[in-house]
Amino acid sequence: MGRSATNKIFFKGLAALLPTAVTIIIFVKLYELLESTIGKWLTYLVAYCMSLVMRRPYKDLQASVPSVIGVLLAIVLIYFTGLLLALFIGRKIWGSVEGRLRRVPIINAIYPAVKQVTDFFLEDSGPAFRKVVLLEYPRKGIYSIGFVTSRAFITTEALVGEDMVTVFVPSSPTPFTGYCVQAKRSEVLELDMSVEVALKYIVSGGVVLPVSEGGTLEEIPVAAIANVQAEADAQDEDPHREE
Repeated sequence: MGRSATNKIFFKGLAALLPTAVTIIIFVKLYELLESTIGKWLTYLVAYCMSLVMRRPYKDLQASVPSVIGVLLAIVLIYFTGLLLALFIGRKIWGSVEGRLRRVPIINAIYPAVKQVTDFFLEDSGPAFRKVVLLEYPRKGIYSIGFVTSRAFITTEALVGEDMVTVFVPSSPTPFTGYCVQAKRSEVLELDMSVEVALKYIVSGGVVLPVSEGGTLEEIPVAAIANVQAEADAQDEDPHREE
């Protein structure tokens, strides 16, 4: 079996296993996050309740409660919190809790900023997630994909003398980080593309193309890389092959 065939088989196996491996890693990290935060305390709570019901020492039961119980309870708690916030009374209660948190020293310097970031990436109703744009950044001739988050500062518009917008330009492959820039509205081109498609394009480093651009989000990008690699290897092994 030649080097080209070996490489082709290897990349086919990689294309088949890599998406599954990445998915498993993400779920494991999420599990570890829930287990080390909310799940840990819920596990302690279950052990404590069992000690009261069974009339046994808490320390004897603490080790007998598996951590997966806490994680499952954390998922249920998160779901019912979202369900509660979908109701008017739930939003009023949560708004009251947030108001009190904003008045606590130190917390009031951290909580608002964290909430703005989480609302930006997780809220369905945020207008910033409904407009994907193209702008020349970081220099002329190079275009970057970004998301309009809000209008620019009034001071900025007064200095420039034009209508401006604030654009978040995410980095690749981690779109949760990036740059916040203020650009002229006339120089920002709106794209007919959903935020989900744009994020997949950014995370993949431009390998995954939208269907409208001749690609499909159902393709496995590594498969395309494997084909290119196989063709290159075949050309290297055949010195008489025409260019």
